[in-house]
Amino acid sequence: MTRRSALDPAKGWIDEMLRADLTAPPKQRHTNKRILARLRDEYGFTADAYTTLNDYLRVRRPQIKDEADRARMLHEGMVPQSRRPGEEAEAGRRRAGRRSIPRTGPVPGLAGCSPGSSGRRRRTRLAA
Repeated sequence: MTRRSALDPAKGWIDEMLRADLTAPPKQRHTNKRILARLRDEYGFTADAYTTLNDYLRVRRPQIKDEADRARMLHEGMVPQSRRPGEEAEAGRRRAGRRSIPRTGPVPGLAGCSPGSSGRRRRTRLAA
């Protein structure tokens, strides 16, 4: 026999608030304290179960978000892709009509620069 939680009568109301929070702007979403206050004020919830509420919300918030995401994907016709990284990689993509030829000679406009330099020309000072 499982022990009943103090939140059992209120779980439906809590889930309803969490579902409403999915479409609410971030600043208007319910905090844990606000959910407990609403349960007391609007639903006559008398149990003092803040820690139990926190434990329930820690588990239930991600579950409700996942349920909503799955329902949205089914409604919009999206199919989740389950591919491992590198499974469908394309190699050697090039733009049409262009050839890539590696440069072996000096780069135009950078005459006098050594290959390891930063690309800026340096003025040499003559010793007086």
